[in-house]
Amino acid sequence: MDHWFLKQLDEYRAIIDVPFIITEDFAATGHANNSFHYRGRAVDGHFEKNGKRLSAVAQLILALQSPFHGIGIYTWSENGAFLHLDNRSTFERHIWICETKGVYRNLDLDFLKKIVI
Repeated sequence: MDHWFLKQLDEYRAIIDVPFIITEDFAATGHANNSFHYRGRAVDGHFEKNGKRLSAVAQLILALQSPFHGIGIYTWSENGAFLHLDNRSTFERHIWICETKGVYRNLDLDFLKKIVI
């Protein structure tokens, strides 16, 4: 794993004081082409409180407070929503959603309505 990425992740977790359970970190296969997982600059996981996974909206709110420019929210898992966080080199955030495994789109109002209402 990239040292700078791990430092960012640890500092972020200390600031928000909410456990982020990592389920995937460095990988050699199994992700999209050019995945930041292949560079050691991404993790997948979820936030928990009192041992329970937070809702998709709560996780997204916490992720938006992060220093990471790549944020993906995945809702297709049987275990509940999870996030992708990466430190891609850009000053603009890229936030996407994945409601069906392998199908991605940019965050949109329809998705926000679905998880909030």
